Amino acid sequence: MLLLGGLLCIRIWLLRDGPRTAATLTGVAFAAFVISHLLGLLIGAWPAVLLVAAATAAVVWVRSDAPAALRAETPVELRQ
Repeated sequence: MLLLGGLLCIRIWLLRDGPRTAATLTGVAFAAFVISHLLGLLIGAWPAVLLVAAATAAVVWVRSDAPAALRAETPVELRQ
């Protein structure tokens, strides 16, 4: 399920933001996956997962979701 969710996110990022942002966010997600496992040894599994999930969500919001929301709200005649 994690793999399918990741592939869906990659597809959305590719279509909405292009290959550069998709590659960046995929790298962030993969790094978060690795870091959560390492951090889990120090603070426990669930706290580690919650921490990296929040950090990943923040990065995705800044790099993909917020700009997409702004583009959707901008009137067509003002878009470049």
